Order: sequence, then structure tokens, then C-alpha cells
Amino acid sequence: MRRWFGGLIVVVLVSWLVTSPACTPEPPTSVPGDLEIHYSWGACHAEWGRYELTINSSGEANFVKSFGNPMVAGYLREQSEFNLSDEELLGIYREIITNNFFGLGGSYLDRSIMNGNCSSLRVKAEGEEHEVFVSNKRVERFDRITAAITAILDSKVVNWEDLREQTGEEKPEGTMTVAELLENPVYDTEVRIYGRVAGLVEFDWQFTLTSGGKSVMVWYDEMVENDGTLRPPVNVVGINNGDKIVVTGELKGEGGTHYSEGDFWATEVSVKS
Repeated sequence: MRRWFGGLIVVVLVSWLVTSPACTPEPPTSVPGDLEIHYSWGACHAEWGRYELTINSSGEANFVKSFGNPMVAGYLREQSEFNLSDEELLGIYREIITNNFFGLGGSYLDRSIMNGNCSSLRVKAEGEEHEVFVSNKRVERFDRITAAITAILDSKVVNWEDLREQTGEEKPEGTMTVAELLENPVYDTEVRIYGRVAGLVEFDWQFTLTSGGKSVMVWYDEMVENDGTLRPPVNVVGINNGDKIVVTGELKGEGGTHYSEGDFWATEVSVKS
């Protein structure tokens, strides 16, 4: 009996040590030579729009976006290549490690939702390879990693500041850039931010907004408070990727059961005139 009870104590102690904050992996200081990242996201039905991003250990990236069925007229496919700096690549790898990507399960699904949004992330590093598939669920550690990836993507493929300099456009009165908000964050207080839309797909409830070289994840549906209160959805009909928009809402602080710190919950979305 004593031996069994002692073994139970050891198991409980080990479980506590593994799950305690003190066991959060240390941020890496370098990128392994065999690093490979493949991130795929968009509508579960590929013909409704998918995005594919591949990054290797040298920072070489290949981005493909597609819409439609390749066997049917009207199929669209665009491809672009770019390079990440050492700092950008290390930043993504740090998110992978500190969020313990290799400790995530293989799949997270909400089977009550048909179609919707599907994402998969496959990472190879230091001889280990792991893939996670997420469909219509919020997985905080997964979301933090993919947000870091899409933030880099937005700055490479669609750079709002470059466009503004080329066209002479100024930000709308009474708004701030995403970069300004994140540099001096104001949590749980209504603000107006502007930027360019990316990652908006049908049957999803979030998109990325970029301006000033920084990005934030904007949620317009499935916004659930810690007490279970569901906020009303925001109408995004007529909003498209690449649009310049103004979003009214709040930057969420501390994080909670249904959201992460740094998520932006929208109350109104409008196209910049």
C-alpha cells in the first residue's frame, strides 16, 4: 500500500512539474539547420480559397494562394517568393518552441460545424517532425504560432506602409495604425484602427489587419467572454482581402478561456473611403 501511494505521489509531482509555468521551454537562440515549416490554411473546401506557405532554414519562403477548382474554368492561383531575415525566422521558431508545438495533439476538431475553416501546420526541426490539424476550434498555442507566421507574411506580401508612401494616402482621422496600438497597447478600451485585410476566408471568424509594419488578429464572430457571454457578430459582407478598412473594437488583455492576450475584438468594420 505504501509503495503504491508513494508511486502516486511521484506521478502527481511529475505531472505538476510538466504543466507548471516553470517548465515553459526556453526561447531558442538559433535556428536548426534542418528547419522546415509548412503552413496551410483557409476554407476546408479548397475551391473556396486556400493559402500555402513553406519556409526553410535559410529563410527562403514560397507563398501560394488559390481559389476554385483547378479542373474547372475560373481557377485562380498566385505564387510569390520572398526571404525572411535571420531575426524574423528566429522569431517564428521561438514561437514554435515556447508554445511547445511538438507537445500539441495531432488534431483539434469541432465536428458540430460543417465545412468552415481548416488549418494545418507541419514543422521539422532537430530531427523531429510534427503536424497539427485544426478545424473550427481555437487552440491558443497553435494560434500564437500561426499569428507570428501570418504577421511576417503580411509584411512581405502586402505592406501597407509602402503602399501609403506610393499613393500619398494618410490614415483616417481618429484612427491609429496597428503598430501604434501594439507599441502602446490600450487593453479592453474601444479604439479605432486601420489597415489592410489579409487571411479573410468564407465561413471563418477572423482575419489579419496590417498597418505600420505590424499585424493583429481581428475577430468578428465567436467572441466569447470568460463568463460564457457571446458577443454579437460583426457584418463583414463586402469586405475582401486587400481592402483598406477601419475597425472599431478593443484589444483584449490578459487572455482567457476563449481568447488570447492581444486578440482584437471588433464591434464595427467599415471600408476606408
